[in-house]
Amino acid sequence: MFYFLAQHVPFKPNISKIGKTLGIDRNEIPDLLEYLNRAQLISMVKMPGNGLGAIRDVEKLFLNNTNLAYALSNETPDIGTLRETAFCQMTCVTEKVSASLATDYYIGDSSFEVGGLNKGTQQIAGVPNSYIVRDDTEYRAFNFIPLWHFGFLY
Repeated sequence: MFYFLAQHVPFKPNISKIGKTLGIDRNEIPDLLEYLNRAQLISMVKMPGNGLGAIRDVEKLFLNNTNLAYALSNETPDIGTLRETAFCQMTCVTEKVSASLATDYYIGDSSFEVGGLNKGTQQIAGVPNSYIVRDDTEYRAFNFIPLWHFGFLY
């Protein structure tokens, strides 16, 4: 199951499809995902305000570490996936990270959109307290924050 997830992240998990593809009873999938989450092999990002934290409320599922993506992938991992994985890995240590409808992530009262050097501000226009987290950037300017800055949260 872990190898299957590694080939498909990031995605919103569909319990029935995962169970059917792997030949596992769909009632066992939530438990297996929770075990992988507790073992810190995957990260599950949910929408804010979800009470009990059911697996069906998971909006995005990631590998917990970018090194796992390289070790388990048949191809070179997508750079966008690696950026989002790194962002989650660095921020989940100290903050509650939630999915957002307008941007990629919501932390506290701030919204974050993760991208590369060419990521513009169109997606965060009109969203209060929003920032672009950029890879391939050395310093902070305006609403742009370098991805590596989040490494200081460790």
